[in-house]
Order: sequence, then structure tokens, then C-alpha cells
Amino acid sequence: MLSHQCIPNTRNFWWSKSAKPEQQAAPTVESAPDPDHNISSAVVDTEPVTADKVAALDSVPIPATTPQDSSTGIADSDAGIDIPAIDTVIPPLQYGDLAELGLTGWSPAGIIRWSFEILQVSSGMPWFYTIIAGTLFWRVIILPANIMSLRNSSRLLPYTDQLQAVTTEWKQVDTGDRLALQRVSLKRQKIYEQARARVLPSIIMPFVQIPVTLGLFFAVRKMTLLPVEQLKQSGVSFLPDLTMADPYYILPILSTIAINVQMTVRVSGSYALGH
Repeated sequence: MLSHQCIPNTRNFWWSKSAKPEQQAAPTVESAPDPDHNISSAVVDTEPVTADKVAALDSVPIPATTPQDSSTGIADSDAGIDIPAIDTVIPPLQYGDLAELGLTGWSPAGIIRWSFEILQVSSGMPWFYTIIAGTLFWRVIILPANIMSLRNSSRLLPYTDQLQAVTTEWKQVDTGDRLALQRVSLKRQKIYEQARARVLPSIIMPFVQIPVTLGLFFAVRKMTLLPVEQLKQSGVSFLPDLTMADPYYILPILSTIAINVQMTVRVSGSYALGH
């Protein structure tokens, strides 16, 4: 039986070289690896880490991250999803923004722009539809005056010749002859009484319709010329930017058609009511 001194528990190359001949001839028994010893000699890096390697690693520059790279990384992270860049997103309009830009006031255009702001902020509609809805809103407001003027014109239509004769007589009367002017004025008043028409609607209608019509035009025009940044995202495909001219001339053509239809309906309606 071999003694414990002759057969070591582990292989020792130094011991194998310096062992005696009789000990070298003796068979060696290799012990089983310890199950708790999980470190393999194949994965252990036996090359020592020198100070030169540490200095070389520390000297490698780290690339700086710019805001453009970070936004590009966010946009490229989701494949197939188009995420707009931060600088292209226009914040929605808030109440009071047009007042800060000096676009509101007590003029017809300023009041109309203020109504557009309330309508857009409260409803959240795109600006293309906001302008259409705001225009319809102001047209509805002056609709009673339009109806009154249309009825008045239709009632006076059968008396057109008499009114033209009175107007010609009025121009021929001397401005210093008050009696003659009063006589012509009474003739005009009698014609209105026979037609059951009133003079006031015919007088006040231009003072109601003209400020609203011109106010709508100048309100939108100044918003596009300033411009209001939110108008650059209109919400429609054929005209995405309201601050630019319509390249397809769709809006001018539609506007011309609408004006012609309105004039035709007005004339035909006056003629029908007169008869």
C-alpha cells in the first residue's frame, strides 16, 4: 500500500520533475475535480493586464451625443413609424395667443379673428375647417338683415319705374328749394307705403354686410401674412399650408362659383317674391 507522501492528491509538474526515480515509476492517481470549482482554465485569461493597456483603454475617445443624433435615434428606433422631429411640431393655439400677436381688437377684422380663436381652441378643428365654420357663423348672424333687405327689394320691384322717376325728379330740383325737395320726398314715401316696404332696411343693409364681408377677408389675410404658425398645418391634403397660395386654384374657382350662385339666387328670389 502506497503511503500518502508518495501519491499526492493533485498533479504537480514541479514535483514530477524533482521526484526520485522510484517515485517517478510509481503510478499517479488524478483526483476528480471539485464540483464547486466551476472556473475553467480555458476561459481564464492568463495574460496579465499591464499599465500600458489600461492607459490605452482610457485614451480611447468617447463620441459625444448631439441633440440631432438623439432625435434621429428616437425617430429610427421604431421601424415603420414616422415620428416627426421635435422642431417640426407646432404647438396648438391657446386662448390669448392672437391677442399677444396684436391680431384682435374692436375692429371688424379683430373681432372676427377673436371669434376664430375661440372656435378653434374650443373645438380643436383644423384651421381649414375653422375658417369655413367661422365664415358660416358670421353669415348666419347677418342672415336676418339679408332676409329683411331681400323682402324689401322684392316688394319694391313692381314700383321700379315710379322710383326711377322720383329719383330723376330729385336730381332736377334745386337744393335750395326746400318745398320741392319735401314734395319729392313725400312721393317716395307714398310709393314705399303702397309697396308695404320700409326705407330703413335698404339704408342699414350696406352698413351691416360690408363690414362683415371685408372683415372676413382682412382677418384671414393678416393671419396668413403674419403668419400664424398654426396655419401651416391646415388639416387638408390638397392645401396643407394656408400661408401659401393654392397651387391648384381650387379655392378661387369655388369662390367665383359661389358668388355667381349667390347673385343668381338673389335676383331670381327677388323676382319671384315681387310677383
